Amino acid sequence: MNEDFLHYLWKYRLFGNALTTTLNEPIEVIETGFHNHDSGPDFLNAKIKIGHTTWVGNIEIHVNASDWITHAHHLDKAFQNVILHVVFNDDFPDSSPFLPLAPCTEVGKLIDYKLFYKYKDFLAARGWVPCHLQIKETERLTLSSWFERMLAERLTANSVNILKIYQDCSCDWNETYYRLLSRSFGLKINGDSFELLSQKLLFSIIQRHRSNLFQLEALLFGVAGFLEEKFDDEYPNRLKLEFEFLRKKYDLEPMPVHHWQFLRMRPAGFPTIRLAQFASFWHRNSIDLDAIFNLPPDEVAAIHFDAEVSAYWKDHYLPDKKSLHKSKVMGSGTINSLIINTIPPLIFAYGQQIGDLYSTERAVQVLERIGPEINHETKEWINIGIKPTSAAETQALHYMKKNYCDQKRCLHCRIGHSLLKMNDN
Repeated sequence: MNEDFLHYLWKYRLFGNALTTTLNEPIEVIETGFHNHDSGPDFLNAKIKIGHTTWVGNIEIHVNASDWITHAHHLDKAFQNVILHVVFNDDFPDSSPFLPLAPCTEVGKLIDYKLFYKYKDFLAARGWVPCHLQIKETERLTLSSWFERMLAERLTANSVNILKIYQDCSCDWNETYYRLLSRSFGLKINGDSFELLSQKLLFSIIQRHRSNLFQLEALLFGVAGFLEEKFDDEYPNRLKLEFEFLRKKYDLEPMPVHHWQFLRMRPAGFPTIRLAQFASFWHRNSIDLDAIFNLPPDEVAAIHFDAEVSAYWKDHYLPDKKSLHKSKVMGSGTINSLIINTIPPLIFAYGQQIGDLYSTERAVQVLERIGPEINHETKEWINIGIKPTSAAETQALHYMKKNYCDQKRCLHCRIGHSLLKMNDN
C-alpha cells in the first residue's frame, strides 16, 4: 500500500459510505477538498460531518497512523487545522502523548483490492506508457478533455520560464522572442548553445544589421566561436575580418567552440548550417512581433519562415571543406517545430503577463490549426492506438509522457482513472 493510492481513493470517494472514526462515529464526506501537491496537509478545505457536527478544514492521509510522528507533523503548525486523519493502518497507541487532535479513520478494510492490483499492474508495466495495452480503449471524449488539460499545463509551465526570460531581457518582448527562437533553431542537441549565443549577441545588434546578410553571418559565426582559427577559403577569412571590426565595436566575446555538438548528426543539421539559416532568417523575414501578437490564429499557423543559406554554405557544411552543391533550406517539419515551440508559447506568456484571456486562448487555437508533429514519439503513440490530429495534441502528449507516464502518475491522470474504473467493472 502507498499514500498515492490512498489519496486517489479519497479524492474519488472510493472508500464507500461506511467511513467511521476509530471511536465508531459515522463520517459523511461532503467535500473531499483540494488535493495539495505542495507542503502541508494532503487535502485542503475539505468539508465533512462527524456524528452531528460539520467540520471544515484539512485532511491528512498516511499508510500508518504513526507516520504522523515519523513525518514530524506534531511539530508543524501547518497541521493544526487537520479535521480528519485517514490511515490504512491505525498503529498509534492510545496512550501516545503525540496523538493528533483530529479524529482518525482506519480504511484498510474498506479498500477494493482488485482496484489496487490493477494499479500495481500499471506500475509494473514496461511498455511505452504504463497503460500501453489498454489506452486505445479510452473514450475519445476522455482523451480530448485530458489533452486540453495537458496542453494548458504545458503552456502554463512554459509561460513561467518565458516570463523569467522576459525579466532577464529587461521586459523587452522582442529580445524574449529572439531568445526563444534561438533555442528552437538549435533543436534538442544545440538548443543550450544557441540560447547562450543569443545572450552574448543581443537582438538589438541583430536588428541593426538585418539588411546585410554578410554582417549577420560574421556576427553569428564570430560570437559562436567559429571564426577563431585560420582559414584557406576567402569567404570565412572575410567573415573573420568583418567580425574583428564588429567585435570591437560592440565589445563582443566569442563562445568556446566546444559548446557546439556535431557528433552523430547528419551534416544538414550541423550547427554551422543552422547558424547560416539563422542569419538568413533574420535577413529575409521582417515579421513584426506586434503583428504576431495580433494575427488571427489561421494566419499565425500559416507563417512560413524563409531561411535559405547564403552561396558559400550551399557547397560547404564546414569552413574550408567543400561538399556537393546543395540548397540547404529548412524542411517543413523543422519550420513547424520552430513555430510550435516559439510562437504559441510566446503568445500565451504574453497573454498571462498582460492578463489577456484572448491571447492565451489564441495560443491554443494556433496549435489546433497546425498539423501533428511527426517524430519518434508521435510514432510510438500511433503504434499503441493514439493518433494525434494536431500540434495541440502532440504537444499535450509530449507533456503527458514526460510528466505523467514516465513518472507513473497514473492515479493523477484522467486516462489512467478511466481505465482503472473500466477494469474494475
